[in-house]
Amino acid sequence: MKKEKENKYKQLVCWHGVVIGKKEVIEFEEWMDDKGFRIKFADTYITLPDKLNPDSGGRSDALFYIHDDDIFKFATWRLKHGMRWWEDVLRNMKHDDNNIIPTRMLLKYEDRWVEKGVENG
Repeated sequence: MKKEKENKYKQLVCWHGVVIGKKEVIEFEEWMDDKGFRIKFADTYITLPDKLNPDSGGRSDALFYIHDDDIFKFATWRLKHGMRWWEDVLRNMKHDDNNIIPTRMLLKYEDRWVEKGVENG
């Protein structure tokens, strides 16, 4: 029986205001590798308008997974570049009661820090 490979890319990261098209994915992954981080590009989405400013929205956010073994060294580096853990993005959205993330993204990418209704993050 063949043993399944364990997924080593579990932590989702959001980079606000970044456009990564299909043609740029390999270049982006290589750039991050040059910085010392193994990543797997996941998706992009366009933000919705917020409640206070109906003319807002339209920002492109990129999502990618960071390799489990790189999380520790990435944790501080990401802050200088405006990258946030997906779960932090979701927490702020709930705290502000202002969802600017399209529903399809909320359904596709779960909050891994919540387990059976108890927050672990």
